Amino acid sequence: MIVTGTHSTLSAWNTGKTTDNGRQTAAATPASVAEPVSISAAGRQALTADGAGSIVEQYAIPGWLADFGISLNDESATGNKGIADKYPEATAAAQSDHKAYAQGIDSHYRSLLEDNGVADTASHYQNLIVDQATSEKLHQQMLERIKADPALVALLPRMGKAHLLA
Repeated sequence: MIVTGTHSTLSAWNTGKTTDNGRQTAAATPASVAEPVSISAAGRQALTADGAGSIVEQYAIPGWLADFGISLNDESATGNKGIADKYPEATAAAQSDHKAYAQGIDSHYRSLLEDNGVADTASHYQNLIVDQATSEKLHQQMLERIKADPALVALLPRMGKAHLLA
């Protein structure tokens, strides 16, 4: 399956400078765009040639799954606040909590996909992005899986995500 999971998506912000022994020495800073990028007309045509949307769209994750992550760059909603201002609970949480949380969400998502026959990029795109009714059905299944996982339920408030189960 080409969709490889959510672990790196959910924990991408946790990329502070590290020493050779892997210890974090500085807080992460949001990525910034250094140069604008353009796509030629031929490139745009190639991206949509199959009629199923752009290639990039086919790798999208549903918004409800993105809600479990931490946005690195959402200035439109929060102004110039840093990650610590936007996510104080997650910022204060231990590194082991971040890892366990990301692994828990990823594990439940992978098993949700497997149990529902979503085995490749095309079926993922169709069932979770295009077909909103199916996506919502899978969202509800995901919430039930999380609610049945006491360890993950305990981590949600530490990540500032307890509201997602309400």
